[in-house]
Amino acid sequence: MQGDGGHPTHFVIVFSDVSERIRYQDQLRTQAYEDALTHLPNRLGLKARLGDLVNRAADQETRLALVFLDIDNFKEINDSLGHAGGDAVLCEVARRLSASVSLADLVVRYAGDEFVAVLHRGDVDSLVAAAGAMKDALNAGFCVGDTLVVPQASVGIAVYPDHSTDAETLLGYADATMYQAKAIGPNSLQLFDPEIASRSNRRTLMAQALRRAVAGDEFTVVYQPRVNPVTGRTTGFEALVRWYDPERGQVSPASFIPLAEESGLIVRIGERVLEEACRQTAVWAQAYSDLVVSVNVSPVQFERSDLSAVIANTMKNAGVSPRNLELEITEGVMMAPNSLGTLRALRQMGVSIAIDDFGSGYSSLSYIRNFMADRVKLDMSFVRGIGRSRADEVIVKAVLALGRTLGMRVVAEGVETPEQRGFLVDNGCDEVQGFWFARPVEAVIAQSYLAADDLPLPELMTSSEEHGVSSADAVQRH
Repeated sequence: MQGDGGHPTHFVIVFSDVSERIRYQDQLRTQAYEDALTHLPNRLGLKARLGDLVNRAADQETRLALVFLDIDNFKEINDSLGHAGGDAVLCEVARRLSASVSLADLVVRYAGDEFVAVLHRGDVDSLVAAAGAMKDALNAGFCVGDTLVVPQASVGIAVYPDHSTDAETLLGYADATMYQAKAIGPNSLQLFDPEIASRSNRRTLMAQALRRAVAGDEFTVVYQPRVNPVTGRTTGFEALVRWYDPERGQVSPASFIPLAEESGLIVRIGERVLEEACRQTAVWAQAYSDLVVSVNVSPVQFERSDLSAVIANTMKNAGVSPRNLELEITEGVMMAPNSLGTLRALRQMGVSIAIDDFGSGYSSLSYIRNFMADRVKLDMSFVRGIGRSRADEVIVKAVLALGRTLGMRVVAEGVETPEQRGFLVDNGCDEVQGFWFARPVEAVIAQSYLAADDLPLPELMTSSEEHGVSSADAVQRH
């Protein structure tokens, strides 16, 4: 304030305590960059620091590795222990990973059961050894309640500047390499190489094309006959999805189905196949009331959709009877939470259930006992062994005997030779599928199999070469 002469006589100062606001801002910053469960930095925390870490490595002319770790089979751990038990496993994994690196390194909980470490070492071999030590630190068992858990991880490594000088690219390379390690098998470790980048790029491009295909409804449905091996009479069909991409041509289901399951797109694709198969089955059933058409159902559809409601609505809209529809599931579906309840609800609706690829998955007899399917489909890997592997032949006989004893029909998949057919006939197999009888075909061609009753079959032979007949020739017979 000023006096009479215009000179200041005193000042008024106002103080405001902003410490609470600062604490609140710090709390928000912590919540944004720290994982609440493990108290490690989270994905945002990593990205906030990664650029500086790479720049520091450049200034110091040293190497830096991004190590991407994914806990193997964590879903099974979570399902068996419950979410609280799963959280305890993640906290122990975080503790072990942090304890296995130096103070200069960084460990991050990236997402779910994925962790990322940023390691600083002088050479690639030292970085790989350090990543291996992190992986090995997880392998010792510990108890969660009364359950012994032995966590394992698939590990991918990408190195600055050997593989990239860009932080985001390096992180992507480590992620792609981790998936390559997971494909090799549990507890695997892989170092990035250019081919992984090429595969990752092809995978990304296919994922984009797959999304466009789903949006544009570019999928078609073909039907492979299920045949009486003695008479050759068609007893049903399996509906199979096909995708023709304008750039790639016909894309193998073995390539796009796993990608569709991983992305969740399989839910819409599965619904599309179900709708088309039900529509076609309703047409065929007008003349062939006992016909059964089977549709494959992915485990993802059990997890991400109300499957029984979807199937009920689809059958109603198509006007198809439940007795004409069969769902093919893999053995792993029966291990998913609440799956048995969904399967029993479908059976109560009158829909039959087949266990696909039997013998290639979990093959748990306890699950077979708890849920008696209508059919089991013997995996083609065992059928291929007929005439070549005594062990495969014994397994085929055992599955056929199991089916007879439990009242389940057995379908042998992948029958391609007369020797395989003869063995299956001799041992009482109910139905077969395979190129020896017919390839998957469009509906209009498939209908011709229904019109032909008791088709003549080639005589049982010890090998196709004896009569100069190939599997492709056999297809033309029908």
